[in-house]
Amino acid sequence: MSEEFARQWSMLKMIPKYPYTIDSVTIRERLEGEGLGVISLRTIQRNLEKLSQSFPLEVVNPKERPNE
Repeated sequence: MSEEFARQWSMLKMIPKYPYTIDSVTIRERLEGEGLGVISLRTIQRNLEKLSQSFPLEVVNPKERPNE
């Protein structure tokens, strides 16, 4: 299994169902905790964008995020 696939599969399992959310910093921390290495936030964001093309994910820009 490729490193990218393993990372994206782990990310999909972390994403909660609506209305709950998770941010890229938390995803990065959890991936590092799972031993998937040190990953840049930009890589996490690119992976989320790629996953959102195949899965019904809503990727929100932090500046556009509603107050929680």
